[in-house]
Amino acid sequence: MKVSEAFLVNTKNFAPIIETLVNHDEDDIVVNSDLLERLSYSDPNDLLVIRILKDFSIIDNDGKPGKYFKEFKNPETTKIALAKGLVTAYEGIFDEHPDIHQLPPEKIKEVFEKNNGYAKTKDIVKTGINKYHLYKLLEKNKIIKLKNGLYKWNYPEKYSDEELVEVSKIVSSGVICLLSALSYYELTTTNPWQYYIAIHRDVHKPKLPEYPPIKIFYFSQKQYETGIINREINENKIQIYDMEKTLCDCFRYRNKVGRDIVNEAFKEYVNGKYMNMDKLLKYAEKVGPYNELKKYLELLL
Repeated sequence: MKVSEAFLVNTKNFAPIIETLVNHDEDDIVVNSDLLERLSYSDPNDLLVIRILKDFSIIDNDGKPGKYFKEFKNPETTKIALAKGLVTAYEGIFDEHPDIHQLPPEKIKEVFEKNNGYAKTKDIVKTGINKYHLYKLLEKNKIIKLKNGLYKWNYPEKYSDEELVEVSKIVSSGVICLLSALSYYELTTTNPWQYYIAIHRDVHKPKLPEYPPIKIFYFSQKQYETGIINREINENKIQIYDMEKTLCDCFRYRNKVGRDIVNEAFKEYVNGKYMNMDKLLKYAEKVGPYNELKKYLELLL
């Protein structure tokens, strides 16, 4: 498909019109000349933007939401939607020259490697790389989206357990806990985007790098020292709470960890071959919450 000649028209209002449409809130929106005129864009050149949006599959021929409209309306992905639309409009050219709009992944990978395998959208944009390339790397599973604006390079050869070693070195007195420990024991299908580390509440918060993302929890003396075990990963030792202590902590912090995640973890535990109910309740009696957890387990079993 060839983009209509409207694309060649020079309108100084192209960017403001796009921004206005993205932020315009209206039920059953129809993008047409009437809408643009209501939004104070009535110049003939301004109205030709509608044709461009149709060619870009942002809206259909009737002005109603098209293939990329949802992404277009999200300010974080507006430019990505326009880029996709451009590729769609010039599909024949891009089919003939598939690498014409590609940026070598190594260029973006350099940004990630400077930040220990992580990068924020602003890190990428700061280097002059368009956000559209992040979308393409996501499609190819080269990077993993951890949350809005934060990405991690997907190293097939690097295992998450090895990252626990890195985190343990950053917080030397810390203990892997809560969701990170659940993930280690494979009691959850949730992939935490940050590492959960417990330290003694009297210890000053360590200086943390921006990457990898680490969340610190301050435990009392009894809560901190109970249930710590050592594990070895590639000849490196890490400190982590054992399975039962981890479950007790998750139950206590269930509003922060997420009730659905905690429920999933307990179901996995009681159906697994390593269940030790006596040990679990002894921990609950020592560090709490015993009565609540006992009632919960009675219902679960």
